[in-house]
Amino acid sequence: MKTIFQVSAPTYWGFRLQFESDKLDFMSNNDIIEDIKKHMKAVFRSLNLEDLYEGVDNLDLHIEEPIIKNQVNFVCDHKHS
Repeated sequence: MKTIFQVSAPTYWGFRLQFESDKLDFMSNNDIIEDIKKHMKAVFRSLNLEDLYEGVDNLDLHIEEPIIKNQVNFVCDHKHS
């Protein structure tokens, strides 16, 4: 089964990455965020979208908990009240 993480941030909203659900048992939230950022940068670089590529480093992403396997989970760059 796959668990989807979707970015919720200005400009990057809707970017999605799938992980094998069983792989998540061995990953911290920081590991997941780093994988998402690496993938985002690879995609943007491959499409020659340099502004988007460079902007990924400025994102302060965090995962809304708890992570629900086999569903869409949000990775946000904004504060919640």
